[in-house]
Amino acid sequence: MNVTIAKFKYDKGAGSVPTKNRKLLVLSKPNDSYFGIEFDDTAEISNYLNYMLEREALDAYLKHKYSLDAENYKRFKVSKIVCLTEEKLTLGNVV
Repeated sequence: MNVTIAKFKYDKGAGSVPTKNRKLLVLSKPNDSYFGIEFDDTAEISNYLNYMLEREALDAYLKHKYSLDAENYKRFKVSKIVCLTEEKLTLGNVV
């Protein structure tokens, strides 16, 4: 399993020069931002790293169990979607 650690200085836009070196365990990176857990020492996030490893193993097991290994995952840009409707499903009712 690979994880991304982002190291950077963050400009809050208040006119000051950023000096603090930041580290972030990146959980997701949408188009315009980074989302994750900020830390100073890797020991601070060791529980989360162990969780991620276990979650990856569980995810692989469940995908295999339910034959989801080769699903047709796709990404669609919101700006190009037209005539959008959304439907909510309650999982207890789905068979």
